[in-house]
Amino acid sequence: MVSLKKGRVAWRLALFCFPALLLAQTPDTPAYWYAEGLRNQQIAEQSFARLQSANPTSPYVAALVADTRVQRRQYRSAFFFYNEALKQLPGMHGIHAGIAEVYRKTGHADWAAQEDAREAALPQPDCKLHAAECEFLAGHDAAVVKAAATTPEALYWRAKAANELALQAFFRLGQLPESVELHKLRAEIARGQGQYLEEAQEWRAALAIRPADSELQRGLAVSLFLAADYRAALEAARGLPHTPETDFLMGDSLLRLERPEEAIPHLKAALARDPKLLAADASLGLALARTGKAAEAIPHLVKALALDRDGSLHFQLAGAYRAAGQAEKAQAAMAKYQELSKRDSEAKEEAAREAQIGPPR
Repeated sequence: MVSLKKGRVAWRLALFCFPALLLAQTPDTPAYWYAEGLRNQQIAEQSFARLQSANPTSPYVAALVADTRVQRRQYRSAFFFYNEALKQLPGMHGIHAGIAEVYRKTGHADWAAQEDAREAALPQPDCKLHAAECEFLAGHDAAVVKAAATTPEALYWRAKAANELALQAFFRLGQLPESVELHKLRAEIARGQGQYLEEAQEWRAALAIRPADSELQRGLAVSLFLAADYRAALEAARGLPHTPETDFLMGDSLLRLERPEEAIPHLKAALARDPKLLAADASLGLALARTGKAAEAIPHLVKALALDRDGSLHFQLAGAYRAAGQAEKAQAAMAKYQELSKRDSEAKEEAAREAQIGPPR
């Protein structure tokens, strides 16, 4: 097993110390490496989707979810999913290493050392039975991606290998001079980590290079909206081409700024362009209710109930029913609100208990 692990480490050292290895027969431009990274990300996402579709509770799904949570700095959640995967796949390479990374990121160096030791002690896999795992550990990512993947195990390693190739492409992008593509990548990473103000800074830097790009302007508007800077989001969205997303962003921003009358036309426009945009139905229902149009609000709130996880929409619907003189329906909606609210609180408490980061088991 030592030789396989050294192969993976050696490949990474070659990548970071000698990036020219990647340049043979490829255009060395920001646009190329950005597109190459996105292409491999898409392969990874497709492999994950196939795994999840076949078995959402698969340990391979749990392991990939854990990897994603680490990237997003959601360490408690990552710890939970790695341990779920470990219950069914105790001998698979990478899981102990993932747990070790969680421990390091959360200040438990001693526990991390124990998990690293467990990872190092894993026996060499049978390469006839676990060909994709062997190829991945040897650093042959491109071969893993190109190989047919029909089993859950093969799809798992294909997703891992495609992610590695994406990282290699994005690393090369980071070595090139400043570019729009580099700032877009940094913005996307910041969004994945929930760092929306940092994301906005990257969109602004990209716009300094390419000021007339509506895609970059839209990215800035969305990041400001997610950062709850609704005034700035409105300003950034002005002049953008009308799409369901931009109409919703402007309407919902106005609603959150307590300007429901102004919000209504934008939200109606969003639904005219995309009648399936339930978030716009929810916002339009709230805006109509706040302007005294309870009867008009009700159908939009009812349509949006599929989004309700914590009962908040049922609470708003109950208020609209009361204002419209439909006391029985208001009572039923309020009862549903209480049920969902209680269930949501219990689920959060249970998740918090499960996701506590404890010592190695």
